[in-house]
Amino acid sequence: MNIREKVFFKDINKVLSKADRFLGENRISGGGFHPKRQVYVYLTVSEDGKCIRNLIVDAETKRPIAKSEPLKKQ
Repeated sequence: MNIREKVFFKDINKVLSKADRFLGENRISGGGFHPKRQVYVYLTVSEDGKCIRNLIVDAETKRPIAKSEPLKKQ
């Protein structure tokens, strides 16, 4: 599964919910960002669901807001 979307900050969790079967309920909180701030959401899950990576980047400043190292599920 590969997700690449540009969304408002308030909609990040809607995008992440597409991968709930792999991530569980992994959510991002407010973090001081305006809800209408645009962000890029990148989420990759391997075919077997064992390797998961995600990155959320501020669309204007290009700075990472949140990221994960590859997660290895047991």
